[in-house]
Amino acid sequence: NNNNNNNNNNNNNNKGPKVQLQCRKICSLEETNIKLEKKVEQLELMLNNERNIQLSQREELTEARGQNETLEVANNKLVNEVNMWKDQVRSLEAHHDVQLRNFASEQENLQDEIATLEKYLIESRTHNQALQAQLSANQDELKVLQNELLNS
Repeated sequence: NNNNNNNNNNNNNNKGPKVQLQCRKICSLEETNIKLEKKVEQLELMLNNERNIQLSQREELTEARGQNETLEVANNKLVNEVNMWKDQVRSLEAHHDVQLRNFASEQENLQDEIATLEKYLIESRTHNQALQAQLSANQDELKVLQNELLNS
């Protein structure tokens, strides 16, 4: 390009001032055009890089969405499992409450039964003591009667 410009300048030296001015303008425009073409190439490279970055980001976003969906499915499974365990715990608690009430009722019944048996035991001891006293009196009377028989 510089050679062309020099050739143009050399050729222009032989021509009139208007032609030289136009040649200089043309050379200046060509230089500006070359600079702009380089700038366009740089911008195209930058745009290409930006597109590649966007493509990469889209791929990452798609991958992240896939992972997110997988995590949501796993999370939903865990939520369902937790709810199932909560239901089991509530069921066990309800069953436990019923068992506790039954146990308390059974314990009350046993305490009533024990009180009744203790009352019978006291009555039996009293009756037993009365029978022993009667037996002792009967034995004493029997001895008296035996002595009378022996003495007669």
